[in-house]
Amino acid sequence: MLNKMKSMQSRTKLLLSIAVVLIVTSFASLALTYSGNNAKTETVKLSSIVCDQCVDRLNKVIGSIDGVSNVDISLTEKQAVVTFDESKTSLDKIENAITSAGYSANDKLADKDAFAKLPACCKIKEQSGCKGMDNMNMDNMNMNDSEDHSCCNKGSKCTGK
Repeated sequence: MLNKMKSMQSRTKLLLSIAVVLIVTSFASLALTYSGNNAKTETVKLSSIVCDQCVDRLNKVIGSIDGVSNVDISLTEKQAVVTFDESKTSLDKIENAITSAGYSANDKLADKDAFAKLPACCKIKEQSGCKGMDNMNMDNMNMNDSEDHSCCNKGSKCTGK
């Protein structure tokens, strides 16, 4: 009789353990499914990026935003494809982070003070007709060609300010 009771207790504990594992797994699966429903992918125009350092800097800036799960920046296409959780962040917040780092984002212009702090190789040169940062049109500007741009090579340190 005692052995039968111990056997029933062992089975009960085993069944309870299995039930707990199943419940926890179900909740975890439900949480993952729910968070996936808020995922959104947007393309952000980055017309002011000029070198690999710009790409590296923006990868860090955008990637550090809570809710961003993926960032893919193309220097040649001058754009970022960003996947984020809409319940945690928004396209507007992502654009603001980019402009606060000194770069334009879609139709938003770069923050003047942040732009001034960028390394020389990451700045763009004004073309005739542009009157400084107040009227800056990133599409009509080129890389600052007064520098040698050696700092723009991936892996090297920029010495310009």
